[in-house]
Amino acid sequence: MGYSAYYKQDWAQAAIYLYAYIQKAPVAMSSDIGHAGEVEKAYMYSLDKVKQAINERDQLRAEQSQGGTEQRTVGITKQPPTLDKPQKSPQTVEANTKRCNVYARIAVAQNEASLLSKCSFTGLRWGSDYDGHFRWCLTVSGNVSGFETTERQRMLSQCAP
Repeated sequence: MGYSAYYKQDWAQAAIYLYAYIQKAPVAMSSDIGHAGEVEKAYMYSLDKVKQAINERDQLRAEQSQGGTEQRTVGITKQPPTLDKPQKSPQTVEANTKRCNVYARIAVAQNEASLLSKCSFTGLRWGSDYDGHFRWCLTVSGNVSGFETTERQRMLSQCAP
């Protein structure tokens, strides 16, 4: 989302999402130093653009409150730095595949335990579709998939004797 907001020049959203990406994707940031540098430069550029817009707004308000309505040109700046999507290294793809294989197996086993205990859980979290769990896992970080596994286990422990 940060990548998309950045190229739409929605600087506030880009700054928010890029900051979140820096905080929540340490593997991507540490495995590809070039990408990490691009993300940090894009974040700083977006943040500077937001600060510039706020300063220009405040200056315009001040001029208007003083009765000044002179015409001026703002916003002439240099091109934003490039921001490419991260490149997945073969090692990262292999590790992600292994992680998601384990995740999907556990998810199916937890669903089977739910059915055996007659817990009646429903929703995307609960299902016996290994491929569905596996594909979903590939789209999220290890923290998110780990949370789902833990949450299913918590629910099972409350339901099952």
